[in-house]
Amino acid sequence: MLLLQINFFDLINTQTSFLASFTSYSQKKLLLVVAFIYIFIRSIAYGIDFRRKKNYFLFVALFLISWLAVLLATVSTYGQPVIKTFFVSYYFLLIVLYFPFSEAISSKESWINLMKIFTNFAFILSLIKIFQSIFISKFGKVIFFMSNNDYNTATSMRFVKLGFTRMPSSSDFIFVALLLIIFSIVSGLNLFNRWKYTLYIGVYVAFIFLVGQTRSYIVMTMLVLLLFILWFINRHFGRDLVILTLGILTIPVLYFMVKFIINIIFGNSSRGISLSIRQEAMRYYLQNISLHKWFSIGFARDDVFPNLVHNKHVDIIGNVYSYNYDDVGMIGLIAQYGWLGVFNILVYFVTTVSLFIKSHSKYLFLVVFVLIFGSWISTSLFDPQRILYLPLLLVLMDSISDGTLEVDFHGGNRRV
Repeated sequence: MLLLQINFFDLINTQTSFLASFTSYSQKKLLLVVAFIYIFIRSIAYGIDFRRKKNYFLFVALFLISWLAVLLATVSTYGQPVIKTFFVSYYFLLIVLYFPFSEAISSKESWINLMKIFTNFAFILSLIKIFQSIFISKFGKVIFFMSNNDYNTATSMRFVKLGFTRMPSSSDFIFVALLLIIFSIVSGLNLFNRWKYTLYIGVYVAFIFLVGQTRSYIVMTMLVLLLFILWFINRHFGRDLVILTLGILTIPVLYFMVKFIINIIFGNSSRGISLSIRQEAMRYYLQNISLHKWFSIGFARDDVFPNLVHNKHVDIIGNVYSYNYDDVGMIGLIAQYGWLGVFNILVYFVTTVSLFIKSHSKYLFLVVFVLIFGSWISTSLFDPQRILYLPLLLVLMDSISDGTLEVDFHGGNRRV
């Protein structure tokens, strides 16, 4: 499933091939098939462990019921065929992986194995993308296959930073890998030795800043690294120095973060326009939250209802603009599910906060929260590109809650 998520390191061409409609950056049909095969084989081989506590059972069950309700309501409202409506929304079903993952990844050893695979894959992917970015920027040559979005963005040469042209599609996977590797250090899991940790983190950060250039992931990377630094100071020098460091650094860090964010938003005119379009999209989708009383746009086909789904319009200059669900974070979910989506988000939020309050390893939750809540703004975990990570993160929070994974403030991980 991880290999499908990264398109086998982009060694398979899905730009114009038949595969593009089944497996690509935003198409997850093959991934869903593999997921259901995995669930079927695992249930036969191991059965279902009803004793294993699943804190997000209510949320996941409610979400799946909501998905079915919106699907049937969409078919009834728009007169769409059931099959075609299903293929608009099928990727939401990947959240069902929470149930087998909660049993398969239920120990420290299983988390170590998964994190090693994930971070090794991300390291290889980062190197491929970094070299590809340099070759396109310096020589105009494409070596590896890539998504259409990456190809168009990279070859346009509109976003070149320090000799690296932008290729954003892998940012999701690589940031999750960065989060997991920082998490492994803070929780005292021995994935690698010190030099390998340093190398991997350095390559991930280089990709996110220079090649991915995705605003939300740059900000989240800064927050994760700040949490890591504070943990390191607390572990080696005590809590008093952490408080002193926070007191000294709060104002300058906030100043430079705000200055940096303003620069990446307004430093390039087209990215400033992109931000403005997203704000307009948020207003449009929220205005339609009660379009069909309890649900909003639903799973309307964008090839049949393009104006409703994307609100295509022309400005006074003649430029054509359109909106997309995956540009507006969690509002994209509300744009489809309406008030039912708001209720699901509320259950999701309340469950997560209650686990945090009860947990004895709140610092680990803070590390995960960077992605869980940081993604609400523009890179929602409910989008097809990222939904595979959601069940993993839900199980990760379960493992923190039940004490399987605990914060290490006492030098449990001697290699770091």
